[in-house]
Amino acid sequence: MALFAVGCGSAPTTVVTGVITLDGQPLPSGRVTLVPLDSGVTAGGSIVKGRYEIKAAAAVSPGRYAVRISSRQPTGRSVPDPEAASGRSEERREVVPARYNERSELVVEIKVSGEQEFNWQLLSTE
Repeated sequence: MALFAVGCGSAPTTVVTGVITLDGQPLPSGRVTLVPLDSGVTAGGSIVKGRYEIKAAAAVSPGRYAVRISSRQPTGRSVPDPEAASGRSEERREVVPARYNERSELVVEIKVSGEQEFNWQLLSTE
């Protein structure tokens, strides 16, 4: 279901939702960011158990967007961290390949009406 919000003199915005898997499994956590290719503002939302939602308040207006998906997961190692109270923190590494985030090949077109659900089945192999 798509929800729209229209403010005084502003462009219509919508809610964008979907499911993201990595190698067939729901991405446990992370972030989805929509970067406008034409005009508009960057918007994003959190990934929780493979599902994400970018709310209308994020001002997702109609247009084409590059999609960046990121998920930094714990490695199980402890590393030095001068800002942590204990002086150490849990190491994390990006599990999503660069072709889905910093060098994203994913593009969506947000429309004014209709279903605004985008699902991605990502593969960890380059």
